[in-house]
Amino acid sequence: MDVDDIVEAVAKYSADGMRFALAMAGDSLEDANYSDEVANMAVLRLHSMLEWIKGIVDGKEQLRTGSADTFWDRMFISAINKSIAQTDNHYKLMNIRDAMLTGFFDLQEMLSRYTRGTKSIGMHKELVRSSATDVQGLTSSTDYAIY
Repeated sequence: MDVDDIVEAVAKYSADGMRFALAMAGDSLEDANYSDEVANMAVLRLHSMLEWIKGIVDGKEQLRTGSADTFWDRMFISAINKSIAQTDNHYKLMNIRDAMLTGFFDLQEMLSRYTRGTKSIGMHKELVRSSATDVQGLTSSTDYAIY
């Protein structure tokens, strides 16, 4: 770790970046596997997600409304539901690292696939809103475990 204490780490990586990095460091009885690379990656991923959400809000992406019944919509809904169930189970078992993997990384990958798959027809507005703001915000929050 290239910082001396938690105050310096939060100043360097932000509170969210540190929560992310510490959650990914491990939660077993073994020594934590904290690394600055993970903290840097967390800041970059969180920043990218925030910029993507801003782009959606600002209308840079063409979103569609109506029925969410295309193959890609159904696949994405299924992925969201799977992520919620897995992440909830991980939090109940206090496997915070695994919860971050399913609640953030897996959902990010599915969102990326959904974005590519719906390029010609546009993403569904409500699915994007629910996945980006509601589901991902809750499932990747280390505060979720207290609910």
